[in-house]
Amino acid sequence: MNTPKSILVAGLTAFVAAPLAHAGSAGETGTANIVAPLNVTSGSELDFGDVAPDLSAAGTVEIQTDGTKVCGNGITCFDTTPATVATFSVSGFDGSVYNIVIPSTIDLEGTDTADGHSMTATLVASKSTGILTGGSDSFSVGGTLTVGADQAPGSYAASFLVSIQYQ
Repeated sequence: MNTPKSILVAGLTAFVAAPLAHAGSAGETGTANIVAPLNVTSGSELDFGDVAPDLSAAGTVEIQTDGTKVCGNGITCFDTTPATVATFSVSGFDGSVYNIVIPSTIDLEGTDTADGHSMTATLVASKSTGILTGGSDSFSVGGTLTVGADQAPGSYAASFLVSIQYQ
């Protein structure tokens, strides 16, 4: 005679002994491709050249990103020191797009006889993004320097950093 205990034991035995009908497994592979990091190196520096201020009015000197120098009203530009744009070379993963970030302004401080004096320059890059063709690219940075009326003679300098990052 079947008692409830024997039915329960028989049912548990059948459940434990039965194979799992829907169990399975599969394998997969994880991969990674490490690409060249972005690298930027500087070439020439931004140089506004030799300029003479007006005695009574401020003026500007612009170095366009193609190297063209434009002297504004009241500023006399000399060719004794050629003006140059800052140039940068970029290398990295071929075909990648990258962003360029530069400061919008820099303050040039007097370094010798102009110590204690300053001028401000606005900066502009030749492009805001670039494409690494063959794993390399380049860009330039120009700017507009504001020269004060009767600006103190001497050398002025400022450092600035450019940043690049993959898009």
